[in-house]
This record gives sequence, structure tokens and C-alpha cells, in this order.
Amino acid sequence: MLIAYDSAGSVGWTSGTNSAYPEGPPEDLVPMLTGRRDVQVLRLHDVEDAALVADTMTHHVTVGADGRVVVGQPLEVPPPEQAPDPVTRAEFDMLLTMVLEG
Repeated sequence: MLIAYDSAGSVGWTSGTNSAYPEGPPEDLVPMLTGRRDVQVLRLHDVEDAALVADTMTHHVTVGADGRVVVGQPLEVPPPEQAPDPVTRAEFDMLLTMVLEG
């Protein structure tokens, strides 16, 4: 995982996990991916730093002056939308009859 952050330690972008690049994409891609050239980067290994990578993906994070990830509050996840009521067997049979008779 690559973490791009500004001079104040505010994280602007993370690469997520990727088996091809477990420590994030190559350095020359960072400006294109973040849309900025004035960022610093911190790399975490997806496997070796798995707990910290998981925290980074589920919490608000910053990067401290010492260059370490500071884990904050958990990210709020909106509740899932309610699924529509399933079609009853009788409704399904009626629709099937209408389609077949057509």
C-alpha cells in the first residue's frame, strides 16, 4: 500500500492492496494517480504490515512528523439499502403465465 500525504500529514490518497505491487505502485506513477506532485509517500507492505494496512483502509489516518501512520477514528459506513420485497411464488407464477401466453 502506498500512502500519499501532504506536509501537514493529511492523507490525500492510498493505493489500497494489490498483489502485483504489495508496497504500492512505482514512484513515477504517484503524480498521475494523485493528481499532485507535492506529496510525500509512505509505503506499507500488504502482507508484512497487514494489520496496519487493514487499519488504514477502515480508519481515518494521518502521517505523523516521524513518518508513521497515526490511526484515528473508524470510518463511518452507511447502512445498506433495504432490498425490495421478494416476489411471492404466486406473483412469479402469474408473471410467468403472462410471459408464456404472451
